[in-house]
Amino acid sequence: MHTPSARKPLELLEYVAISAGMAVAASCYMVLGLLAGAHTMGELVFVIVAAGAMCLLFALAIGEMSARLPSAPGIRTYLKRAFGDRVSLFFTYVLLLVIPLVAAVEIRVFLAALFPGASLALQCAGATVLVGFLAGLNVAGRDLPRTAQTVVFCALVALSFSFSALGLVAPAPAAVPAAADPAAASLAHGVGLAFFLYVGFEWVAPMARSPEAAQRAVPWSMVIAVLLVGAMYLSFGMALKRMLPPAVLATSGAPHVVLGEQLLGVPGRWALQGLSLFALLTTLNAGLMGASRLVYGLAREQALGRHASAALARVSGQGIPAAAILALAGCSLLTAFWVIAGDRAAVVAGVGAGLYTFVYGAFAASHLKLRKLPGRAPGFRARVPGPVYLVLAALAAGVAAATLADTLRDNLAGWSALFVFACAAALLSHRVAKGKSARAAATQAV
Repeated sequence: MHTPSARKPLELLEYVAISAGMAVAASCYMVLGLLAGAHTMGELVFVIVAAGAMCLLFALAIGEMSARLPSAPGIRTYLKRAFGDRVSLFFTYVLLLVIPLVAAVEIRVFLAALFPGASLALQCAGATVLVGFLAGLNVAGRDLPRTAQTVVFCALVALSFSFSALGLVAPAPAAVPAAADPAAASLAHGVGLAFFLYVGFEWVAPMARSPEAAQRAVPWSMVIAVLLVGAMYLSFGMALKRMLPPAVLATSGAPHVVLGEQLLGVPGRWALQGLSLFALLTTLNAGLMGASRLVYGLAREQALGRHASAALARVSGQGIPAAAILALAGCSLLTAFWVIAGDRAAVVAGVGAGLYTFVYGAFAASHLKLRKLPGRAPGFRARVPGPVYLVLAALAAGVAAATLADTLRDNLAGWSALFVFACAAALLSHRVAKGKSARAAATQAV
């Protein structure tokens, strides 16, 4: 048995593993390759550090909101308390759109890492087996134990830093140009795409085991996680830039596996394929369960339409939101088919990064309002001046817009789809909020 004093560091490590593990995905190494291929070494360092610094401020803000308002659907709770139902629902719908997009990119990169050169049919079959297996585990309640997730994440960190060190000290191939690709994206786009590397760290917030953990361990775990993954990405990105040519970085779905093979041959390829597996285990499985709880909570509020809410609010005999899990798995699989068939992983990653940055801007704005709530101060305080978060919210909105603009450019279909979604999300959030207000007024009248 662990004594309380011995248990606290282990508990903090578990929360760090969850937070950082949700941010580190196999697809992040593809994004690192895109950034390394499009920018000079100095620009690469800048975009990773800039995105990390912004996410560190977001982590401080979310940590304080988590300490004040520990809740399962964190984003829903924070924005609702700050701006009301309509705004909260709109941003929650945006996040629900991002989830299958990110999952699809993760599936595509994982398959590219383990089965390079596989046909379209084999990739779709592999995606089906993978998603079906993970959905089955979640429906059966077989989530990855926290101790196992901590061990897997520690292995992922060790592998990532080890190959980063090898890539930074090994003789660089003479053919690798030092300059950026002529088609390099803007720095604003680079920062926005680098956000993809960090997103998801806040999913640890609703997983606190106790009020004390919500006020101390969970907020600090997010701060530590952002710093840790930032160091991992910076070192690995520099190794990719140093060792691989821009053409490989821009076109390979799994540049980390290419780097491993170049450094150590077949054993290096196997090791980096193992890294992809570890990243998948720490991200996709836990993410599916966490997102399903968010969907289930919205369904209980009847916030997904009457018929859809009735279907998605169903739980299994074990109390597991099975309908929500299967719905998310199905959406992720269909999106993965679309990404695989059109080789759209890079575009979808850019769109997902832009939308998620937009959501983080809303977090910063809500923190400005919630930190003024009366009552007992939480156990964790951001201690960052309010004007900083005002600037951060505006900066996040600008970076999100630049990322979407550079990613979609003349893609009329993409812009149209986003416009239709935004209108539908705004209309649905208005109708749901109006219906809830009417029901509350009727209850008070009775």
